[in-house]
Amino acid sequence: VGSGRAAELGVLFRGGAELENACKARTVVFDKTGTLTFGTPEITDVYAINGSAQDMFILAAAVEHLSEHPVAGAVTRYAAYRWPGALPPRVEYFRSVIGRGVSGTVEGEKIICGSRQMLAEAGIDLSPLEGVPDVRAGARTEICVSRGDTLLGVLGAADRLKPGAAQCVRELRDMGLGVCMLTGDNERTARAIAGLAGIEDVLS
Repeated sequence: VGSGRAAELGVLFRGGAELENACKARTVVFDKTGTLTFGTPEITDVYAINGSAQDMFILAAAVEHLSEHPVAGAVTRYAAYRWPGALPPRVEYFRSVIGRGVSGTVEGEKIICGSRQMLAEAGIDLSPLEGVPDVRAGARTEICVSRGDTLLGVLGAADRLKPGAAQCVRELRDMGLGVCMLTGDNERTARAIAGLAGIEDVLS
């Protein structure tokens, strides 16, 4: 009966033993994207540094549409909405680096969409970022876009906290349970979301 009722509420147990042992749990570990948040980030900031915002987005969308990451979906949705008639170019040699970003080759030039660290390791000069606002503030994820050796610009994306997340964390703490968040996102974004949810223990 307990397993059936839990399934109706979206909670799955591997078997009866796990359900029986749940009372022994002392810590609850949450994922961030899609669990504490809706899992559908939206583009919040666009700063074109070299070239137009359209050129930057079309190249970014061309690479990101090959990725399954939620932030990639935000980039492709924004590009499709803002420039519906533009067709992304063909991408070759697509590569995804967990926790860093994605890259690919378009018309012989390497396109990178990812963290500052990923671009820096590729030898991209990031000094132009000093002239634009830091989109990493708050609960936003930063996506830097480069073509060849040139930084094209930077994007910001944010995922909203689910309405009941903070209340859930409070209720778990009232039960005497420890609560922490484990995520593949960067530390700034992770701590910002965790702060909104009332979670202090964060692993990013």
